[in-house]
Amino acid sequence: LASIGRQVVLADADAAGANLHTIVGVPRPPSGRRWDPLAEEEPPALDTSRLIETPVPGLKLHHAGLDEAAAGERHRTRRA
Repeated sequence: LASIGRQVVLADADAAGANLHTIVGVPRPPSGRRWDPLAEEEPPALDTSRLIETPVPGLKLHHAGLDEAAAGERHRTRRA
């Protein structure tokens, strides 16, 4: 879509290892504040100031900060 002039946001929310930044050719973004569905009722609104420019015109990356296992996943990993 970006190649035909549309503005596109690519969201990387892979909890097992967010790595779309490598595919679009940008450095690994710092992990941001993560939404905790147990602590908050609604997810926060998209902060457009945190969108990352990519080499592709019209394509921006939203890195959800999920490159670490969630707290429950870490807990299960320790027990295994």
